Amino acid sequence: MNNQIKRNETEAIYRISLAEYLISTVRPTQKPEVVEGEVEKDEIAFIGRSNVGKSSLINMFVQRKKLARVSGQPGKTRTINYYRVGIKFVKNAEIGKEFLLVDLPGYGYAKVSKDERKKWHDFVGGYLMKSLNLKQVFMLVDIRHEPQESDLLCSEVLHGSEIPFSVVLTKADKISKNQMMRQQSIFAKAFDVPKERVIISSAEEKSGRSELLNKVGDWLEVFSEDN
Repeated sequence: MNNQIKRNETEAIYRISLAEYLISTVRPTQKPEVVEGEVEKDEIAFIGRSNVGKSSLINMFVQRKKLARVSGQPGKTRTINYYRVGIKFVKNAEIGKEFLLVDLPGYGYAKVSKDERKKWHDFVGGYLMKSLNLKQVFMLVDIRHEPQESDLLCSEVLHGSEIPFSVVLTKADKISKNQMMRQQSIFAKAFDVPKERVIISSAEEKSGRSELLNKVGDWLEVFSEDN
């Protein structure tokens, strides 16, 4: 980002102005239709293990209770869900941007066969490699557990694809503050990312939302020299 804004990292300088469901697709290359006269929107994707709390986090992020819904077949549903989201600069509503929030299918579900895992890898890999408008990925991990093999594999795929990503540690309300700090350092090292790109979050307590908003706003360059 060209214009860096001085701020308290716990204070959101952006807000969500719009959030609506668009489509669910079983083809990784299928995208929402582009309205005539508009340009293709940038994409921000969310990915994580089944039951990591991805739907709850997305709903907390956009402040909509039932925008994203939990799958009835965790680990087996291979659909990509697209949402149209608007984000604006808090101090000036004229400054804003719309983007596509992309909810990718969960991975790592214990009851899924090796064949199903391969299908998931090919499906999500197809999206990651062919989405030219993908700006960043939020990789969600349950803060209560050590890094799982499937999480490490996912981070390797993201690193190998040279796709910038941040780690979101979910369900932080379940552990103490000292444990939070310890887990943040462990995951930063395990996934080879700077500590400032590991966000501690709780959908239950609505914590971590400001950090998510600020990162998305910065990634999309909502507040730039062009504005």
